[in-house]
Amino acid sequence: SFSHVLGIMVEFPYEDIDDPLTTGRGTFLEEDTSQYSLDTTLLCSEFKVDLPPHNQFYFKNQILAIRNYYNSVTNGSVDFSYSVIDSVYTVSLHMRDYATNDEMLAIFFNESIELAKDDIIETGLNLNDVLLVVFHAGMGQDFSVPFIDPTSHDLKSAYVDDEMLEGIESSRLTTTRGIINRGIILPETQNMLYYDVVQDIFPSTDDLCDIQVGLTGTFALLMGYGLRLSPLFNTETGMAGVGVFGLMDHGSNNGRGVIPAPPTAWTRIRQGWATETIITKSDTLLITSRNQRGQIYRVDISSKEYFLIENRNNWIFENADIDSLRRKEEHKVSDDQIGHWFDTVLSELSDNQLDTTGGVFTNFENYDYG
Repeated sequence: SFSHVLGIMVEFPYEDIDDPLTTGRGTFLEEDTSQYSLDTTLLCSEFKVDLPPHNQFYFKNQILAIRNYYNSVTNGSVDFSYSVIDSVYTVSLHMRDYATNDEMLAIFFNESIELAKDDIIETGLNLNDVLLVVFHAGMGQDFSVPFIDPTSHDLKSAYVDDEMLEGIESSRLTTTRGIINRGIILPETQNMLYYDVVQDIFPSTDDLCDIQVGLTGTFALLMGYGLRLSPLFNTETGMAGVGVFGLMDHGSNNGRGVIPAPPTAWTRIRQGWATETIITKSDTLLITSRNQRGQIYRVDISSKEYFLIENRNNWIFENADIDSLRRKEEHKVSDDQIGHWFDTVLSELSDNQLDTTGGVFTNFENYDYG
């Protein structure tokens, strides 16, 4: 467990000639870029998620989004304080050099800790209670694209544990304030709209607003490992298990990466975040949607098997979810194109249903919306 999430910001040496195998130039995006313009055509003129500048304020909002997510889906069982050190550190090698295998990924994590060591100690935090998050410049190698990925040497996002760090020299930051031997590696954004690679992957598309993905989903999934949640997909092949209905599978990326699915009923019960009511006789039962009362019913099938039943409702209004709202006349981009996902969400949800600061969606009333 941990009581504090501490972010550090890490860049790579600047690429004087842009490496075509990695996203970006090695440094954080400091301003809204023109990569999504083709000559004078704006490839996305609407809302852009995870907007630069990617600085301390931005990364604090990314952690706030995760805190709000876990607080909501665990009924307040998971909560933590958070901070981001206001310095940017530069590791010794380019991104592609750390992307070759898991050992190099662990070396990147270790080098980041070493660079930030004095500042980490200066926070005065008990390091045994800290989950460290290393935010690096560029994108993550986390999603497959429609064909061969041109930026194949971006860093994989990862939960780094003791086992991964084993055998790496000075891999644990040991101080009088405790030990850091675990953490998360994350990119500055998963939104390729800000990088010129977007035009290589979608060369014939003149509207890219709907290819955007937020960072919360990847972050929530990896923090799940930090909370000892079991993966619910086939870890050998990547094949789905519970699919879009659980955080620890494809559901982490629901709602364009900004509304991750809550963990499954099984996970929440196992963690002590929810309880089930066992049904032992025939009856008519009303199951309120998860976000209202969190009811879970259990039906035993045999001594070794049971069903869990809950109501996961993604309605924004009666009988209307996000995708159906995108079909409303006022949201349509054209007769052939339904409304942009992010813009529909922003115009249809009220201030009590979501918060967004600097392009980061930090809160949703109901994480089944996605």
